Amino acid sequence: MFFSKKFWFPCLCLATSFLLAQTRPKNNTPLSSNHPSQAFLEESDALKESFKHLTSKRDHTQITSVWREIGPTSTPGGPGPDRLKGTGRLVFIEFDEIHGRIFTGSPLGGLWYSEDEGESWLNGGTDYLPEIGVSHLQVAPKVNQGETWFIATGDGEGAFNPSNGIWRTIDKGQSWHKLNGKNSLGIGNNFPPFFWSRCRKILVHPEDGNTLYAAFAHGLYKTKNALAVNPDEVLWEKVADGSVTDGFFDVCFQPGSNGRVVVASGKKVAISNQSGEKGSFQLIPQLENIQKIREERVSLRFAPSNPNILYGASKGWLFRYNLKTREVENNKVGSRYQRHQAIGISQKDENEVWIGNITPIFQSKDGGKTFIAKPEKERPYHDDQHWISCRENGEVWIANDGGIYRSKDQGLSWQSLTNGIGVAVYYNIGTSERIPELIIGGGWDTGPNLRSDSSNTFEVMNAFGDAFESVINDSDPENSIYYVSIQGGVKRIESDLKKVSFSNKPPYQIKGGRNWVHSFVKNYKNQETLFYAGDKYVGRTKDGGFKWESISPNAKAENKKRLYSSVWTSKNNSNYLYAQRISRDSRDEEGFQILKCVEANKDSNLVWEDIGASLYAEFERDGFQINEISDLIVKEEDPDQIWVSIPSYTDDQFKVWRYNGESWKPLSNNGLEGRRVSSLAYQQNTDDLIYAGTNAGVFYWDNTANRWRLMLGVPHANVSELEVNDCALLLRAATFGRGIWEAGLSDRFEEWVIEEDEVWNEPR
Repeated sequence: MFFSKKFWFPCLCLATSFLLAQTRPKNNTPLSSNHPSQAFLEESDALKESFKHLTSKRDHTQITSVWREIGPTSTPGGPGPDRLKGTGRLVFIEFDEIHGRIFTGSPLGGLWYSEDEGESWLNGGTDYLPEIGVSHLQVAPKVNQGETWFIATGDGEGAFNPSNGIWRTIDKGQSWHKLNGKNSLGIGNNFPPFFWSRCRKILVHPEDGNTLYAAFAHGLYKTKNALAVNPDEVLWEKVADGSVTDGFFDVCFQPGSNGRVVVASGKKVAISNQSGEKGSFQLIPQLENIQKIREERVSLRFAPSNPNILYGASKGWLFRYNLKTREVENNKVGSRYQRHQAIGISQKDENEVWIGNITPIFQSKDGGKTFIAKPEKERPYHDDQHWISCRENGEVWIANDGGIYRSKDQGLSWQSLTNGIGVAVYYNIGTSERIPELIIGGGWDTGPNLRSDSSNTFEVMNAFGDAFESVINDSDPENSIYYVSIQGGVKRIESDLKKVSFSNKPPYQIKGGRNWVHSFVKNYKNQETLFYAGDKYVGRTKDGGFKWESISPNAKAENKKRLYSSVWTSKNNSNYLYAQRISRDSRDEEGFQILKCVEANKDSNLVWEDIGASLYAEFERDGFQINEISDLIVKEEDPDQIWVSIPSYTDDQFKVWRYNGESWKPLSNNGLEGRRVSSLAYQQNTDDLIYAGTNAGVFYWDNTANRWRLMLGVPHANVSELEVNDCALLLRAATFGRGIWEAGLSDRFEEWVIEEDEVWNEPR
């Protein structure tokens, strides 16, 4: 059984049939003032502190403020396939052999480093930067005893988050400073930037820490004073632009050239023999037309044992170029790969090449003419390779969507080295009211991960692919049933995590097509009933997901671009159901709807009311257009009242609105400046205490001051979902890049003494 003494008794309060002495908060203070680490600080103090690393040890189990990291911070176990197991996406590996450090980074979860050959990892102090994603790192050579590091922020490969520029630390990650130099990088000095760009690779001169290159999608940049004492004085020059190639992606020096020979790539490959000076880059002969696929990006590597040999890998192709003879070899390695190739070259053999894309890893001993999978059959590492490094001692290291792996035997066996790296990318979470230890994280490319006790260890369920929303049926606490959604639909998994009752439900006629991110909720009083947003229909099942029916207001959706994207319900009144309909056509003024049904469990002829038209009209009146809401929460004591969030960074657009059953009214943006609200949560039995999850932490609404206040402690990864367990007084936050976090709410109680049997008709 999963129950602990700490949690079991307060969680019985949801069932009105149990007559237990129960406690409740005296007020709606989110945290008591005598908590050892006061979480709710004034904005000015909180923002000031948010750019400091909060713990000296940087241990992943450290409690920061009221929040503690749930994880996962190590590779989950469980019955799921090894190809799925992992903590999250890592996209580079850099070795500082002089100081014995290994660096890696997540474009959604920040910088990490190891000082013991990957046996354990330390947080690099990027959790509270405006944009915590890190796509690459360089260590300034021969400067400051190796404690000056440069990072490229944001997602350098995809479009999950833009770059906030280049940042520098001079104290091993204790503090960071932006090096955007009076906007000389062309992306602006604020976050979000005024236009979207990515930076995949930076490059520091091997002898001179002042010379630094940055490969941005919109240009290749160079600075000659990267070590300037005043970060604002670091100035950049665009040394190559679209006239050379589009979408700069990689940049490297020819070994032994002392920074004189610089090669850069995007859709094409260019070389400079004049230290990368502006105007000196020329396309490499015979490589101008090797790219055949749209959105091409080329990864570059020189052969350490022969500095004249340059390799480049792209979608389906590997080229080898001899800078001395100018000879080119092109080898097709498979058109099935849909992104750039990860590539590594042996330190001792110029013909030993390693490439990887999705799975598996391949090795060539003849310069890329032939390849063999490593290992040939099993896949003991996660899918989706982003980086391959070959070390002098013969080890091969890979970074992928599951973490970091190492092989000491030429790829015959692999060891996971992700212990301590908490970068799980969760779309949603599902929790149990009765058993607070139960948490399911719906992971991007790591499937549904279950935490079933308080040890913060996770297990991968018997489901493959990206996972989204999850629902736990805890009617029988000893045999919980888990509903998890992946790309194809919903799976029902039994308590042993192995048995799957069904997959890819609801059926096609209810789904009406395939949503990528599935939204479904349960009836909290009868947990065999589920509601589902299925593209063209809102679906309902009353038997635990085996049979489904449409309860949509318009079963024959007349506009193919319109779809139902989300559903929400009330915990206390299961007849209330809210659904969102959106349109893929931004010109479709009637495509946006917030639909309300107050008889969701009725057998037929359900009545729906569109309450979103007036909200849309409010935005139109103010000159804004709303295409969707990011979340909706119900006031449980009065389910006719709701709050919704609008996913916008714009400060002159209200980000949270309240509907009182008749009209819409916005809440002030005061305190949410520059934030994008992606999730909301409501705490029962309070004076309308609501929480907002953003791209920069979790906030709560202060009714008295009419403003939002920051709960310091959650990293600045996007908070994808918030859930409150009212019985255990816990707030959970699922983040898109830093896993799951948990905060205790008020610990001030008054005792209710039960002297005889009582019947409770409302939750307590």
